[in-house]
Amino acid sequence: MFNRKTLGIVFVAVSTAVVAPGCVAGDVDSDAEIVEDVTLAYRASCSDGLQNGDETNVDCGGSSCGTHSANFYDDSCDKTTLAFSTFSQTVAVTNRGTIDRIWAGIGSWSASSVYSVTLSTASQSATYSNLAFSARNLQGYNRCVPRNNMAGAALPTSFYVSTGDALTITITGAGGDLHQDAFGRVRMDLQGSACGF
Repeated sequence: MFNRKTLGIVFVAVSTAVVAPGCVAGDVDSDAEIVEDVTLAYRASCSDGLQNGDETNVDCGGSSCGTHSANFYDDSCDKTTLAFSTFSQTVAVTNRGTIDRIWAGIGSWSASSVYSVTLSTASQSATYSNLAFSARNLQGYNRCVPRNNMAGAALPTSFYVSTGDALTITITGAGGDLHQDAFGRVRMDLQGSACGF
């Protein structure tokens, strides 16, 4: 017997009777031809590059592959504050799974703000128009605490990424502040569900 974790493939033999021309179904005699039909059934595997079984995405989710909460990118250190302007920056993704929420050093301290966000990798792109970002939170203001002084918004549909993907984030809108780190990158924290238990 093959081990599914090793091969990820299960072979199932199915025997089917094919009735020769001139015979009536159910009237199989010695002149009828019996043919063996072998069918390959493919069982879901968490590393086959396919969305199958009860997976919720490619090799991710469901009873076999599971998910857990994770950060996909975190640059929380605060350095420079500017007036908001449209920006685009590319980051390296640190987990495989779905991004469900974006936090960024944008917006207003006292009120929510509306911005549009585009996420794109080499294989896909999605634009989320008019996302309501929360007012920025303080968390005791330590300039490198995750999500410190960042506004957050839930994505209406999750965005799937793989570890190492170059993810480009573009945020457009007007009003509020733009907080950067010491290297001029906008501070961000991308959260969601990573693949695996």
